[in-house]
Amino acid sequence: MKNAIAFFLRRYALPAVLTWTASAGQVDGYRIYRAESISTPFALIGTGAGNLTTFTDAAGAAGHCWRVTAFNSAGESQASNNACLLLVIPTAPQLSAKP
Repeated sequence: MKNAIAFFLRRYALPAVLTWTASAGQVDGYRIYRAESISTPFALIGTGAGNLTTFTDAAGAAGHCWRVTAFNSAGESQASNNACLLLVIPTAPQLSAKP
């Protein structure tokens, strides 16, 4: 079953479109980070200009979490809140038969 789910995620993965509110003050750009879950490390997957407030992650939406930081010559902001799109597998149906 695990292999079937992994195949489904690779085969039918849709891009995730992330949007955020621009940071106040001088912003040179934004850094976008992705993780497999909130409990795994986030890795930098993209950087955009200071006027960027949207990013499309073509890796697929299901099963990832993202966060964004703003940066300028003084440094990098704290990370935004986490946004996650997780695949939820339904519980197995209960089958019964009567004579």
